[in-house]
Amino acid sequence: MVRKHPANNEGFTLIEIMVVIAITGVIIGMSVPRMSAWRARLDARATARAMGDILHEARTQAIRTGDQHIVYLRVPGVGTGGDDPNGTPLWNIQGDDVDVLMSRDSNGDCLIDNAETQTVLTFGDDPGDMVFGLTNTTNKVPSDMSTATLTTGATFADPNNTATATRWILFRPDGIPVGFTGDSTSCARVGTTGSGAGGIYMTNGTDDFAPVLTALGGVRLHFFDMNANGWTN
Repeated sequence: MVRKHPANNEGFTLIEIMVVIAITGVIIGMSVPRMSAWRARLDARATARAMGDILHEARTQAIRTGDQHIVYLRVPGVGTGGDDPNGTPLWNIQGDDVDVLMSRDSNGDCLIDNAETQTVLTFGDDPGDMVFGLTNTTNKVPSDMSTATLTTGATFADPNNTATATRWILFRPDGIPVGFTGDSTSCARVGTTGSGAGGIYMTNGTDDFAPVLTALGGVRLHFFDMNANGWTN
């Protein structure tokens, strides 16, 4: 006698498969913005660390070479004229704009010269890229000992008017950072030990960062904590 076995009906129906696909799509759609925000924060932190690294490198190279090194910043609304005291713009060797330029000032004139060794940093021009300034606060980092008012993205004080910020900082051959006024031919007035303390304030439109330089040349990176409504230590 032939026995009939019931058919195996344990597979998925088309409707069930469509429901699973729809749920998966919703989950992915919810996670993408979070992943994008996480990636943007990582990129911003990397840029802020790179800014701090340039300050540290300028100090290290000044001590190693015996030549003063200068870090110039393309900070909007700070100072007058161009990007160094003589109006020379911050460019890389290809002639493209950069946001930060470190120069070995071999001749001691506090000006950008093409023959000098240079290191550059570019933030980028896309939405969400880093810019000088702040988004979530107007307050300086508590450890920022500069006397200059924070109005844009830097607080390195001008020796001629210590309440006013410049867009550059000089590292002496002993590694000590000092402010300087600068003119079209020279450093003009150079500050004394202690005058180089200050911060660089940066934002990607969501998060705020600040590499802060101590009077003796140490660098520490701070992040503005929205939950605590204050700068991290």
